[in-house]
Amino acid sequence: MVSIIIPCYNAEETIRATLRSVYEQSCQDFEIIAINDGSTDGTLKILEEEAHGKENFKVIDIPNCGVSNARNIGINEAQGEYLYFLDSDDRILPELIENIQKERDFDLLIFGYIQTSKDRNFLIRPVPCADYLKSYLESRIKIVMCSIVFRTAFVRQHKILFDTNTAYSEDREFIIKSLLYANDIKQRDYIGFHYIIRGNSAMSRTDLTLKRLTSLDALERCYKLLEHTDYSSAMLAYFKTSIYLIDRMSKLRSTTIHPEAQEHLDQFKDRYCGNNIKLRLNRYGLYTFAMDIAYNLRNSSLVRSFKTNASNH
Repeated sequence: MVSIIIPCYNAEETIRATLRSVYEQSCQDFEIIAINDGSTDGTLKILEEEAHGKENFKVIDIPNCGVSNARNIGINEAQGEYLYFLDSDDRILPELIENIQKERDFDLLIFGYIQTSKDRNFLIRPVPCADYLKSYLESRIKIVMCSIVFRTAFVRQHKILFDTNTAYSEDREFIIKSLLYANDIKQRDYIGFHYIIRGNSAMSRTDLTLKRLTSLDALERCYKLLEHTDYSSAMLAYFKTSIYLIDRMSKLRSTTIHPEAQEHLDQFKDRYCGNNIKLRLNRYGLYTFAMDIAYNLRNSSLVRSFKTNASNH
């Protein structure tokens, strides 16, 4: 059985379509664990209505503590052999659960997806890798939380959880740790879900705050974890690229800079970059980070400025 974990916060406009994509699966061997993270709209009512009469649908209502806490609750509550994290505004394709159930004995299963932004579709297919963690850090493959399935026992054995103090990049930290510890990673080129980037998210704000810089705190923890391994240089380059992008954001006129956040960012730059701060360029690097920024900031002019600056390095 697959445990589908869906954190929900003010998702009344999208959650029914997300759940419908789950109901329409060709294989029904799944449970739904929906965590209402203190929504102030009609999300909880919708979840309770949708769960009524369904033995495989559990609704958990908690005060607002963030997506990391909600996902951790889902991990603890899961009864399935596999974990799948689905966002409340995305949709899975009809044969995803069936395809997962065809596989056996994996720690991680990676598959492709469709990404939609401003009515443009991008098809993202994983490629076979000799070393998935190195390929991920070098931006030669693209993995997001909804394009990977985790064996529940593997996650619990290694005590992999989402950091509840991290508001941004908590998913990257989880993925990096999982790729590091996994012994059996399978990759399939079928398309499993539809990733929809919307322009009305609270994440569209470009303020430079300590909360936003929790993404760098997460990557710093990853670097310290990998510092004395063969992944050290790749992790450092990945980390420095993220510092570069946030530094570029701080230069935008539209950005409101909080002094304590600027000081924290400067500390990251001093410790890890010095004067050598630039964007990593390779086959997928520019695309990967441009799309990450588009997701976080919803600011197409910023993405264009990244491309312009990257071409000058």
